[in-house]
Amino acid sequence: MQHLSRFAFACASVMLMLLALLLLTFGMVNLLSALGHSWHAGRNAILQAISYVVIAVAVFDVAKYFVEENISALF
Repeated sequence: MQHLSRFAFACASVMLMLLALLLLTFGMVNLLSALGHSWHAGRNAILQAISYVVIAVAVFDVAKYFVEENISALF
């Protein structure tokens, strides 16, 4: 059961890391797209991009915690 639990945490960690990366990518693409249209639209996109970065870092930190506390015990 312990191995199953660690495997579940490993899968969750990988998924969270991928989602954090996708969130960063989406924020950057959205920002560049908005800046391509107008500088005024880019102002709002900058605020959204900052929000995406903060959320992505928090999600990545949770994934890192899962790895450090639950998975590293395997090795």
